[in-house]
Amino acid sequence: MMEEQMKPRNTLDIEVNVDTGEAQEKIERLTQATERCTKAFEELGEAIASVGAMIQVPEVKIPVYIDCSNLVNLDAVEIAKER
Repeated sequence: MMEEQMKPRNTLDIEVNVDTGEAQEKIERLTQATERCTKAFEELGEAIASVGAMIQVPEVKIPVYIDCSNLVNLDAVEIAKER
């Protein structure tokens, strides 16, 4: 048996020229934009937390009885059944 060697039939040489200065400038701009976005989201989170602290919705606790049943507003149950 003759062993065939796989050789490419055609070759293609590609030359790539990149302006690294321009690429570095774009990377720096993206880095700065990322930092500004991060800061803006942190400030937004702080603002949301401040508004939440000002609202202070009281916590509603539903009593649970010894038999593990909950207090139920029977009027609300009847109204829900009618709808």
